[in-house]
Amino acid sequence: LIRLVALALLSYSRVLAIPTIEAKGSKFFTSDGDQFYIKGVAYQPKSVGTNNLVKGDQCKADAQLIKALGANVVRVYTVDPTLNHDDCMNAFADAGIYVLVDMTTPNFAINRANPAWTLELRNAFAQVVDGFQKYDNLLAFIAGNEVINDASSSAAALYVKASIADMKAYRDLMQYRKIPIGYSAADVTSLRQNTQNYFDCGSSAVAAEFFSYNYYGWCNDSSFTKSGYDQLYNEANGFDVPIFLSETGCINDSRDFSDQVAMLGRQMNDRFSGNIIYEWSEESNGYGLVSYKGDTVSKMGDYTQLSSQWATLTPAGVKESAYNPSLTRRACPSSKASVWEVKGDALPTLG
Repeated sequence: LIRLVALALLSYSRVLAIPTIEAKGSKFFTSDGDQFYIKGVAYQPKSVGTNNLVKGDQCKADAQLIKALGANVVRVYTVDPTLNHDDCMNAFADAGIYVLVDMTTPNFAINRANPAWTLELRNAFAQVVDGFQKYDNLLAFIAGNEVINDASSSAAALYVKASIADMKAYRDLMQYRKIPIGYSAADVTSLRQNTQNYFDCGSSAVAAEFFSYNYYGWCNDSSFTKSGYDQLYNEANGFDVPIFLSETGCINDSRDFSDQVAMLGRQMNDRFSGNIIYEWSEESNGYGLVSYKGDTVSKMGDYTQLSSQWATLTPAGVKESAYNPSLTRRACPSSKASVWEVKGDALPTLG
């Protein structure tokens, strides 16, 4: 019995070996009090289909390669909360890697053409929260990815924000830790500022706890100004929750990842919390840091290039104990036909 208890305690301590992460003001902090910057990769190997984070052996092998790359986060676009994810989540935790999980699935997501916030959808999101909240290396949940992609679909923002508000309330009701819940936006220049402001406005009970967007403006020989990164930086001035790029890595013949010097360096790291490179495994679109052939994983040129950039970029940020922000939520954008079609600030009630 004593031996079994000892083994149980050993297993428990291993799961808790990685600090948890929460949001404070415009920054992420570890439970050790250190500011956290995202060096991430989009992780959805083609071989697993939609059943991500269930093949323990593959996760163990990939985790070591991702660690060697210099990454500390993987973004997973879809999970099945009815399956067991212990082996994969622990493999990433052992490698010091956090997991950013999208709550939506191929069957359960807000439809931009016919948006609704239903009990069925709420229960599906809650099941993802229930299934992953126990992992200390869970970084955050994304409640929607590129739901709003033009003015006509902007009204769907109401329903995404309702899902964020209700999932935050559910998390707190269940007394789970304050796992951040936010949104990943499409890069549509005419919508970006309104979308960013909308998900931030209102009371703390309804506002997103981080904002991110998928941005591919910096292509190889670009620059801080040519790429539009200067605009992103200006728009983030005074933003009161963490902001980061949830997808990036423009492909133009080859990728030198020179944007990482700006994003994780002094030009931007006082306002941005990092970025996630698209993507880990090579797909038909030509993106990829590694390729799979059967059980063999091969590093591609982009892996080496990104690794060399990240090796020189280790922002320290500020200590949580020294960070006492005085920030203000953004005002909700005004409704305007063919520009921003969210009418009023009241969120749809469930159903």
